[in-house]
Amino acid sequence: MKTKKGEIRVHRGKLDELTLTTSRLKKVEERLFLMTLKRCSLTVLTMSFKSVET
Repeated sequence: MKTKKGEIRVHRGKLDELTLTTSRLKKVEERLFLMTLKRCSLTVLTMSFKSVET
């Protein structure tokens, strides 16, 4: 029984690590998404301004 408990503990630790890494990745993805959105909006704005100028 001791070995099984130890295995469960290790498994839980690994799961916690996985959840932490996934949450971190999600945060990074959100940041990248926001960055790309800002860039896209900026490019669209510049394009619209250029079209208005001409």
